[in-house]
Amino acid sequence: MNAAAHLVEFGTKLAPLTSIASGLRELRNGVDILAAGRQVASGLMHPVGLAEGVFDRFVHKRASLNDPDKTILGCVVEQPLNPESRIRLSGRKDRFDSPLPEIDWRIDEAEFRTARRFREIMLAEFLRLGMEAPDAPDWASLGLQGWRDSLTDLAHPMCTTRMSDDPQTGVIDANCMVHGVEGLYIAGSSVFSTPGHMNPTQMIVALALRLADHLHAKLLKVRAPAKPITFHPKIRIGIVGAGDRIKRIYIPALKATSDRIEVVGVTSRNLSTAQKLANETGWTAYPDPARMLEEGAPDLVLASVSPHANDGTYKQLLALNRPLLLETPFCWSLRAGRKLLRRIRAIKENVGVAEQFPYTPLAQLQKKVIDLGCIGVPEAAVNQFLDYDYHGMARLRAALGRSDDVITVSATRIVLDTSRGRGSRVWDDATFKYRSGSVLKHQFSPGNDVAVTRGPTGFYVYGSEGSLTDATLLFSEGEGRTLSKEVQRIEQYGRLQELTVDTQLGPVVWKNPFIHHDLDDEQIAVASLVLRMAEAVSYGGSCAYDATDALFDLEMLAAMRASQERAGQQVRIGISPVWEKGRKVLRAMLLRR
Repeated sequence: MNAAAHLVEFGTKLAPLTSIASGLRELRNGVDILAAGRQVASGLMHPVGLAEGVFDRFVHKRASLNDPDKTILGCVVEQPLNPESRIRLSGRKDRFDSPLPEIDWRIDEAEFRTARRFREIMLAEFLRLGMEAPDAPDWASLGLQGWRDSLTDLAHPMCTTRMSDDPQTGVIDANCMVHGVEGLYIAGSSVFSTPGHMNPTQMIVALALRLADHLHAKLLKVRAPAKPITFHPKIRIGIVGAGDRIKRIYIPALKATSDRIEVVGVTSRNLSTAQKLANETGWTAYPDPARMLEEGAPDLVLASVSPHANDGTYKQLLALNRPLLLETPFCWSLRAGRKLLRRIRAIKENVGVAEQFPYTPLAQLQKKVIDLGCIGVPEAAVNQFLDYDYHGMARLRAALGRSDDVITVSATRIVLDTSRGRGSRVWDDATFKYRSGSVLKHQFSPGNDVAVTRGPTGFYVYGSEGSLTDATLLFSEGEGRTLSKEVQRIEQYGRLQELTVDTQLGPVVWKNPFIHHDLDDEQIAVASLVLRMAEAVSYGGSCAYDATDALFDLEMLAAMRASQERAGQQVRIGISPVWEKGRKVLRAMLLRR
């Protein structure tokens, strides 16, 4: 379920800068001059804290933080709808002889697991940031009942008079009027059909304003004017590239997202190739990206060119000043990639990368299982000869979370048959370590001679309470028992409908959003990325996989290569390409001697 953290401070002591500012305001307003003077003097008596506050406020442009005696880190947890949770009339009466309500509030395993998982995530984040972890709450070791006993209900009860078109399933109709009681209206969080996990005040106010408009129109016996629905127009996409990947992957993906996306044209280094593709698709061919930008006016440019042209092409496309969706790899040269990322940040453009491996149907189902806490805290992920280098990095990091920092790697390159050189008999074996202590294991063979060089392939994630593979989920059932569940792939007429796996929380399901289109798993992943990028452009959000993520995958690979050159020595992520090149030259010179 969803959850959110909130901080509650007790015994707050004002920061010196805040104390001085507060005192000066009171002096200016003529309010208790003596007390105001004490506040100013109090701030001046702490010169170090005052200097820190001035630096924060006027250099970093951020607020000067106060210093509380105690801070409680609270957790607000969403609740699933439970028909057993009810409000009834009790046998007790008030002073007017009316029956008092009786609340039967049920709190179950799902909420407890959410709170426990949320605590695990927060502790991992404190560790990653190098901060002192908060004291463990009493309920952490008491189980479900102990947690129930420690709960505090603060505010915002919801869903007690739910909105529904059917009186059998709700109390009020769409206009907030109680079913069957003309003129009786309810406006508040009680009318929500489902609960949330944070403050609902904005929605309450919106509902109240909506009801006010309805009543105003009804009292004046005038039909309330229909408010126009704002439809975001289709995102206009320009294509750079007309090769096999555009034809094989992107054209089916773009057709599946045509309700949100319109292709305005295509351009390629070879105009005849672009024209041929335009004839097949009905698009417009342009001689270059600049002409496509001028005449086609795309909102977003999608680039899929020959991989070895990426470094030069992507640099040129940034000059278009348009959001970009770039094919992998983001770069071949680390220096070029770092320079490109600096430029992206400088112009503040939205640049996504079409890294599809974390967004295949199976990867998305696995991420749901992990995020729900079905295997506890994820501690290790292993790519065993399954996903290619930077794709493997992306999927590994997605499984354990991209918010944590991968800091070091130890790697070796195993040559099984030196007579065959760097071909199919070369194995890469790398272990990446997170700041939190979690581990990524990457094994891959650059060659394609699968039968000779490697055994079964697979992708595995191990957690504190279970593990998962591409086909199964293993989790603890309590009392030392382990339960194994197979991932079910449901298809109809050759089209993927959904993936599902049974867990201790019930079935976890991934549903295909492109169910009416003939897409394979890779096309589904790319369609998901394209649609997410279009939504980011339309609504000003973030793309699914951005340039920072993509470059970090390549930083990890570069550090892996550097560790291999050092015979497995631990290397930090973020190597210097110039230093590494100089080191290789020096080593070669020494070997020749």
